[in-house]
Amino acid sequence: MDFSQRLPMRLAAVAAALLSSTAVQAQALVNSAPSTTQINQAFDSFTNQSSLTVGVNGYAVVTGNSADLDLALGSSITNTVGGGVSVGGATSIFHAGTMVVGAPGSASVAHGIRAGGYVTTFENSGSITNSSATAANPPFNMAMYGDGVSIENGVGSFTNSGSVSSAGIGVHLSGTVTQFLNSGSISGGREGVKANDALNAFRNTGTISSTGTYGFYAGRVVPDFYNSGTISSTSGSASGVIFNTGVTSFLNDVGGTISGTAWGLYVFDGTSGTIENRGAISGGSIGLRIRDGSVTNIINSGTIRSNGIAVLFERASSNNAYTLTLKTGSNIEGRIDFRGGNTGDTLDFSGFAGSAELQTSGLDIIVAGSRNYVASANNSTITIIDTAAVDAPAIGQTTTAMSGAIVGVAAAAIRDSMRGGMPGIVAVPQPEPDATEGVLSALDVTAPRSYVWADGFAGGSRAPDLASIYGGIVAGAHTPVGGGVQLGVLGGYARALGAAAGDQSLTTDGGFAGVYGFAEMGLVDLSFSLLGGVNAHQSSRQVSTAGGMETASASYASWYVAPNLGIDIPLLSGGGVTLVATADAGYVGGLVNGYSETGATSSLTLGAQTISAFDGRLGLETRIEGGTSFQIAAGIFVAANMGNANVPMTVNGTASTLATTGSTQYGVYAGAGFDTALAEDWTLKSSIDGTLGVDGSMAATARAGLRGAL
Repeated sequence: MDFSQRLPMRLAAVAAALLSSTAVQAQALVNSAPSTTQINQAFDSFTNQSSLTVGVNGYAVVTGNSADLDLALGSSITNTVGGGVSVGGATSIFHAGTMVVGAPGSASVAHGIRAGGYVTTFENSGSITNSSATAANPPFNMAMYGDGVSIENGVGSFTNSGSVSSAGIGVHLSGTVTQFLNSGSISGGREGVKANDALNAFRNTGTISSTGTYGFYAGRVVPDFYNSGTISSTSGSASGVIFNTGVTSFLNDVGGTISGTAWGLYVFDGTSGTIENRGAISGGSIGLRIRDGSVTNIINSGTIRSNGIAVLFERASSNNAYTLTLKTGSNIEGRIDFRGGNTGDTLDFSGFAGSAELQTSGLDIIVAGSRNYVASANNSTITIIDTAAVDAPAIGQTTTAMSGAIVGVAAAAIRDSMRGGMPGIVAVPQPEPDATEGVLSALDVTAPRSYVWADGFAGGSRAPDLASIYGGIVAGAHTPVGGGVQLGVLGGYARALGAAAGDQSLTTDGGFAGVYGFAEMGLVDLSFSLLGGVNAHQSSRQVSTAGGMETASASYASWYVAPNLGIDIPLLSGGGVTLVATADAGYVGGLVNGYSETGATSSLTLGAQTISAFDGRLGLETRIEGGTSFQIAAGIFVAANMGNANVPMTVNGTASTLATTGSTQYGVYAGAGFDTALAEDWTLKSSIDGTLGVDGSMAATARAGLRGAL
């Protein structure tokens, strides 16, 4: 056979050998029994259902292929020298088992789970611990560390609900990350979570921590960042969260904590966006640091604190104007430093309900809205004063509610006695008249009697930014004076607790007395009363300062008078049922004494304030008489609480004035009650009523007591 014949045969043999080699297919591996053998081969997928324990450099399980991993619940991978699992990439990586790998002083480092290519879905609900770290080696005398999870070419969805910890980076992500979700625990000796490239959405409701440089680091702009968990770093010069090129939408929600021993949150450069904090951000030297870029709007309703600068706005290569907006709940501990260099730096606290003393520098514009404040020269100290729970309108609102409850009790008691709903109004048989008395009726129904009563009452009200509860006891007595008129006197004690947004509270104790009466005037019945009272107040305001929260307290008194007039017009009556149209108007006027607060750095002295409040009602009442009588009422109301435009005020020695805000409310009311005889001369009565304002304000009062005839 010559060469020309042998060549085709040799080529055919080589081709057959090549075809035979490529026909070796990667496979699906399953570890279903305890093993001590490293897996280092091509495979499409690996499922671990048991334990794999090795002591090798590199990885316990390794392939250059793109391979899916299913490391099941109850399984374990242990490598006393190197790493856990390394694949080229994966459609899915699920880990629900236990992985313990690496050791300090290793010759080289490896990761817990490593993917060199793109991963579509990564989920960890198990435990990954990597202690891999080399000794500090020349020429830089630096150690190297292994990561808990390292994905090197992007991931579609990364979810951790378990725990990941490492001597290096807890979770290290390169390439584009579509979404990152953590509800578990991630910790690293160097960094907690590091995203080198694009990270489109970050959501943390768990814990991310580092004993090294950063809790969380983003190398590129993050369009959407949300945290309601904990992100922290505790080394000497660490930052809790750092955005190296900015963030578009940032929300640290209620319950969220971001902290670093140096900086809490650092945003360097970046795109247009807003940072909102509803939780807590803290740093040893700087709480929140913004540098250049166009992230110029900061909204805070949580806490930002540091031992030095709470908020720092820097300009290295830009001339942006920054705005810090404070909302209700805001607490700034430390200085707010705008650094100057721009004439548009703004502090906006128009939406802040509360009290604060802020230390600032470089501030140009103050937006206060209706808030009371005093600013020192160059705006270096700004004192915001909020007295919503402790001022005259608040006292007037509570006093109006209590006086309304008292008047309602008195009016019901005297009305009952006039219409027979009280014991003693009964037909009384008389003895036969003697001859000297003339001809008189055998039945006398006019036997005049006096009446006594005592009630307890309790209620509460809730309006925007203001709430109160109150209760008390009241007793009275009335008697007929002729002509269908009855007059009486009453007195009692009441106590109220008020609170407002911004951590303000007011305790009120007071005594009251008054006269009341009722007159039948043909087509209408008239009820009237005049109350007077004296109250002792104990007020408390929480004041946010650069040094922390402080409590400003004061003690003072107030007095008031409260006239009231009511008209009843019977419309229908029959079969023990009466329908009555009612109208009622009441006014509370008085004076709150001036006072000086103690306990806070910002000393506040307020002058006297007037109380002026009106309440009017129109409605219908149905009265059903019987062994037990019932009353049902409903109608509309209007309430006006006048404020004070110019209350003398002194803050830190600076004289000024304070305006207290009035209000007008409209709404509906409804109530129901009953009374039933307990004995021949005694009746138990109980009632409840409530109001609902168009602004969402609500109030309710309950009463119960005894009536008796003498």
